[in-house]
This record gives sequence, C-alpha cells and structure tokens, in this order.
Amino acid sequence: MSALVPTQFSVLKFVPDPIRDEPLNVGVVARIDGHYEIRALEAFSRLRSMLDTQDLDSLAAGLKFLRSSLDRTHDMALEDLISRYGGQFKFGPLLGALVEDPLEFLDDQFDLYVQPGEIAKRAAETEDRAKIRKQIAMCIAQRYGRSAEFYALRRRRILGATSQHTFDFGFSNGRVTLLKAISFQNQPGYALGEAKLAAFAVMDTREVSKDTRFAAVLAPPKVSSPLLDDAYSVLMKRMDVVIESRQVADFLGEVLSAPDVKPISSELRMVPA
Repeated sequence: MSALVPTQFSVLKFVPDPIRDEPLNVGVVARIDGHYEIRALEAFSRLRSMLDTQDLDSLAAGLKFLRSSLDRTHDMALEDLISRYGGQFKFGPLLGALVEDPLEFLDDQFDLYVQPGEIAKRAAETEDRAKIRKQIAMCIAQRYGRSAEFYALRRRRILGATSQHTFDFGFSNGRVTLLKAISFQNQPGYALGEAKLAAFAVMDTREVSKDTRFAAVLAPPKVSSPLLDDAYSVLMKRMDVVIESRQVADFLGEVLSAPDVKPISSELRMVPA
C-alpha cells in the first residue's frame, strides 16, 4: 500500500463585482513538494454568458499574474498566500486530505470544483426549459391575471413514495398537472436519460398522489434524432400528455379554459427546487 501524503489546497475564485460578491470558481491551488501547483481554466467559453469582455480580460490577466507570482513565492505557506489576495481574486478556505498521489488529487479537485458540471454544460438546454416555463407562465397569467400564482407551481420538489422529485412547473384543472420540460436541443443523449428519470419520478409521485396529472414538454433537436422517438416511447408509458414545445400554448389554452379549475392542493406544495 502506498504511503498517504497530507495535501492541502484552496479554490481560487474570481469576483466580477466585489459589491455583489458573487464569486466564480476558476481554479485550485496547492503546495506540493515545496512548490505551488495550480489548475485553472484555460478557456472561458462557459463564462461568456455571465461576464462582459472587460471582466474576461481581467480574469485572463489575473490568472497569468498569479501563475508567475506562484513561481516567485514558492516558499510562502499556502495560508499566507490565501490571506494576501483580495479584490477580484479570492481564495476559499484551506481544504485537504491524505492521498496517495497529490497531483492526481489536485486534478480531481479541479474537476470537482471548477470544471463545468452537467448543469453548466447544458446551459443552452436550461435556457430552452426556461423558455418553456415562460410560455406556461404567460398562458396562466393571461387566464388568471393577478391570481395566477394561486394556480401555478414554479419549479418545486414534490413528495413521492421513495423520494422528492423536481418538476419544472405545475398548474391545476380539478387535478394538479405537474410538468417536465426536457430539451433535446444540445445533448440528446443526456435528454433521453432525463426523460427516463422523469418517467420514474412520475411513477413514484403517483404512489402518493394518484389524482395528479403529468405532462412532458419536449423541445425537439435541431437535427432529427432517433433519441427523441425513444424519449416519446419512455414517457408515453407514464405521462398523461407528451407534447412538443411549439404546442404548449394550445395545450394550456385547452386545459385552462375548463370550468372546474381549482387551486393547487396544499399537500403538494413543497419547498422551491
């Protein structure tokens, strides 16, 4: 068994607006074998939707300066390095573990704290879901005006038999309708997995609330994909309604025009997701 080496590191954060103090993780820094190792973003494509050109330039210049600074201050303790940084760059608290390979451990921490996770990778897809939710909100608002919130759930965790499940939107027409919006615009393979999870969420939630109605709204891919057909096949077995995003307005118009609309049951109101 290899010897375990104590390894400490800190997450490097970039703060575009120090007043708002909303940091973005951009790297990790550790002191290994008497010198500093840094893993930092090389490309900023996923940050372009959040930062303007000036902030991106500041980020690039700051990372370049930090790399050269670490070469000159390799004798400085990591705790001292953390304490001296401020402004648009900050370090998180000192973290660490006993590991066999410190360099591999640092790579893993970079993947964990900095590399874009599934949510960031699917940023455009999330925007597609946001557009679907906006369509739904507008339809409900046109129907109910100021009382629309009384009939609409916005991204809530709903109690199932085994766990809680997040639904993108819900509204009531005698029975609650909980809706899943799934986009095939960017990563059809992931979207198919999301459809399978949605089917399970429906099955599990029905165990608690048998009268609940479920609908799925799919944003079709820009290029035809058989995975969309697979998603339809999976969802049709569990959902009451499966439609494409272009059909949302017509679908909601039919549901909300019925006379027996009731407010959402308090039993289904859960904390925001």
